[in-house]
Amino acid sequence: MGCQHYLVWSVFLTMLNQHCDCVECDRLWSDYKAAIQAAFRLDNKLSIAEIRHDSAVVATLTPESREAARLRLALRLQILNHGAEAHGHSAMN
Repeated sequence: MGCQHYLVWSVFLTMLNQHCDCVECDRLWSDYKAAIQAAFRLDNKLSIAEIRHDSAVVATLTPESREAARLRLALRLQILNHGAEAHGHSAMN
């Protein structure tokens, strides 16, 4: 996922969390922010390994990158679900 996608989701989720004094929202947002940062660093390392044609590093980092993507998706869904259930937010609003 390119950095523009990270930015779009960050802005969207920040808008959902505006004016919200909720410990669970803060925890979920903090976890998501950490996951984005870790995934961004990992994806940069993977890109460098691909440019250098370092197949061993690519083979190691590719599954880690996929897992990082799954974690980001899981956290996004948790944030959206929590927002809908606890605060009446909707991705369509």
